[in-house]
Amino acid sequence: MEEVETLHNAVLDIVTEGFKTLGLTWQEEDKTWIAVKEAIRRSIAEEKRLRTEERDFRASH
Repeated sequence: MEEVETLHNAVLDIVTEGFKTLGLTWQEEDKTWIAVKEAIRRSIAEEKRLRTEERDFRASH
């Protein structure tokens, strides 16, 4: 799980630098951050779900 969080932190750093480069308005930044954070939440939830399924499968066999 730590690898996933490290990757997501790197994505956030890249997005932050992109904002600086693009010169987005704060409204555009807010919309983009909301989308990025939601995508990260979904990705983390999916990773947890997959790991739980794998653990449960191994426990049952």
